[in-house]
Amino acid sequence: MKLILPILVLLLMPVAADSWADSEPANCLYARDVKQFEILDSEHLLLIGSLDRRWVSRLKTQCSGLRKNMALNVTRFGSQMCANDRVTATSRGAVRGEGPVANCLLGPFEAVTLEQVAQLKDVLAQADSS
Repeated sequence: MKLILPILVLLLMPVAADSWADSEPANCLYARDVKQFEILDSEHLLLIGSLDRRWVSRLKTQCSGLRKNMALNVTRFGSQMCANDRVTATSRGAVRGEGPVANCLLGPFEAVTLEQVAQLKDVLAQADSS
């Protein structure tokens, strides 16, 4: 429970007034706006979009088996990626059906700044080392 509080506080920090981002979490994003995923840990994904846009999705539950170097595939319906859509992670280079697989559900998408991403990564790194 120690790890959850600092991350929630970080993600609830107000976004600068000149930022493009809303401070309210979004339940859906247009898939075309998301260019890349980064696995932060077994509970958090960073979604990277164009124009320096970033979102963090706190997964619905801890995703057992999710590792930072895995390839992700989102099963979505239509043009949007939404909370509760399924994410499947597999080892990079694994032949279909081989290697570790993690199945997770996306949570809401919290818009974050580059500074908040750096802070979140620091918090997670400190939690990993303790």
